[in-house]
Amino acid sequence: MKIGLQVRQIKVIFNVGPLLSKTRHPLAYVHWFRPLQSIDHMTQMFCLMLSSQQHGPNVEVIPVNCICRPVHLIPHWHSGNMSGDEVDKFLLNKYIDLDLFDTLEGTVAM
Repeated sequence: MKIGLQVRQIKVIFNVGPLLSKTRHPLAYVHWFRPLQSIDHMTQMFCLMLSSQQHGPNVEVIPVNCICRPVHLIPHWHSGNMSGDEVDKFLLNKYIDLDLFDTLEGTVAM
């Protein structure tokens, strides 16, 4: 990915109105992922894990105009768990979008 861009999962988009916010844009409550570090060798897609901070999720509220683009994430369920509630690992699907594919093809996992 380009320097400064990171993957976040949007949990909710909301608006607090002009009296409570310094921005005119709606806000998004997002959960951070760890930086891109490893590739799934079978699919050649980046593996993503949700980031945590002080034994809880690493979250932030940001203006929606700071969001660059959507990405397609494929959940990686733990064996036997098909509930989407406890998924903390994902694959970043680079094959669904040509522009994203081109952006990620030059990226090397650390």
